[in-house]
Amino acid sequence: MMKTRTLQFLLSLIFLAISSITFAQTDTTIILNPDNFVPHEDGYYVSGADVDKVGNDGIPEHYDGCEDAYGDASHNETGIQNGWTYENVIIFNDCQDDEISVAAGSTIKGTQPVSDWPTSESIIQITKLKKLDSADMTFGYIQSPAFSNIKSLTVKASTDVSINGGRDIFFLIEISRDGQVWSYLDYSEIPGGDALADAFIIQKMTNQGGDIHTYTSGNSDFDAIKAISESADSIMLRIVSFPDLDRSKIDGERLKIWEMTIEAQTVVPSSGGPGDTTALATSVDLTQAPYRIVNGEFESLCNEKLYVYRLSGALVGTGNNVKIPSSKGLFIIKTESGFAEKVFIK
Repeated sequence: MMKTRTLQFLLSLIFLAISSITFAQTDTTIILNPDNFVPHEDGYYVSGADVDKVGNDGIPEHYDGCEDAYGDASHNETGIQNGWTYENVIIFNDCQDDEISVAAGSTIKGTQPVSDWPTSESIIQITKLKKLDSADMTFGYIQSPAFSNIKSLTVKASTDVSINGGRDIFFLIEISRDGQVWSYLDYSEIPGGDALADAFIIQKMTNQGGDIHTYTSGNSDFDAIKAISESADSIMLRIVSFPDLDRSKIDGERLKIWEMTIEAQTVVPSSGGPGDTTALATSVDLTQAPYRIVNGEFESLCNEKLYVYRLSGALVGTGNNVKIPSSKGLFIIKTESGFAEKVFIK
């Protein structure tokens, strides 16, 4: 009898241990860091227009900045990386000295944000929302991995157009239980028809150079999202540009997303394939290019010197062999005969 009771006691302890493992709530921080996203080969950042010029020191420079001349059609990148899903965006990675980056003591298109602004030189830009009142509505978005029990949300964003007396700029944060039906764009016509219909945030931006918005308990819009995250198995968030409805606008503006942070619990692995998570070795088929990469160097495969530039225009080096700097980034490879290509190294 004693052995039986002892066995039952031990089995009870094992059951409790398994239960505590299975149902434990794990605190999680989910961060969108554009530094970790690889631009697509056919994306604007890799395949966009370029400009050559000669610097004040007489050295040829190659400029292919993050904001050359893109238009709405340039926001053509769609995929999944690092658990985040995105559609109709441009991934700008390692912009270096371009105007888009925030250097110490500098400003970009507006007042410099507060001191905890991201130091990253990478962004993901979301295309405009167009034709909100039409069946032909188009938009872009960034969608989070699934999670539950959200505690806080922080969004760090900026815009490429001025905020002035005639223009206000907004973004929309909406939620979904399944990644298919979303709280605002799908439920806005039937408020109150589902708890989801009232769970969204429409945020007016205050600084073109960059806003930091943090949402926690006590914010009524966030509380509606929080309540659903506590009752559902999991939810997802997505951020979308949004029009100025006060001025009867039906189109939004482009959004630059520098960082998003979600404090939550019990992340649920997202379904679907792994997405585009492999770094681009190059933007061209190297078997057709007049160079190759060997032992950390660009090596010429023709009788011409190679000219290697960084995205900012700084000359890395020239010659039949040019050593690749240790840092990642996008490089421009040119020859005197007119060959020019971009290669992304992660």
